[in-house]
Amino acid sequence: LFKSPTIEKVAHSLVTETPAAGEEERSKGPGLVLLKRAVNLEPDTDRNIFFIHEGYGEVGGYNEFCSALPDRYNCWGIRAYWAEGVAPTELSIRKIAGDYAERIKAIQPREPYQIIGWCIGGTLAFEIVNILEQEGKTIRFFAMMDAPPPKPSRAAGVKNFSLATELK
Repeated sequence: LFKSPTIEKVAHSLVTETPAAGEEERSKGPGLVLLKRAVNLEPDTDRNIFFIHEGYGEVGGYNEFCSALPDRYNCWGIRAYWAEGVAPTELSIRKIAGDYAERIKAIQPREPYQIIGWCIGGTLAFEIVNILEQEGKTIRFFAMMDAPPPKPSRAAGVKNFSLATELK
């Protein structure tokens, strides 16, 4: 819808656009969105840029930015999906970032990686880079925009959130 904002353009793209080999399955992975397809480039190349969702969990805010990038990059958005259930879930930045790092490696098995995060996505992107570097992976480019700084004093009194703590 972002690339084809009218009914006519959506219908045309459904008829004329076909995904590259293997790309259809990858773009259907949990929370993965192909924001921009590179011209004449395979999906598992090192010319991917990964955009981590903002505070609302969506990646649509990156569309205009991606459209301004050269056509030699695949632009992948990683959307939040942890809020799909209604039961409380124990989450941490480290756990979410670990999951996102695995998604990135599934799309691009080999390094170097390029990762961008905005808002809470910047904090997540920082932790993703930390995880990948601990694995010995190379990061070609990393950017975090308008990300909240860590506040250890605020975290000191916070208790873990779970179904058990909510029932007390």
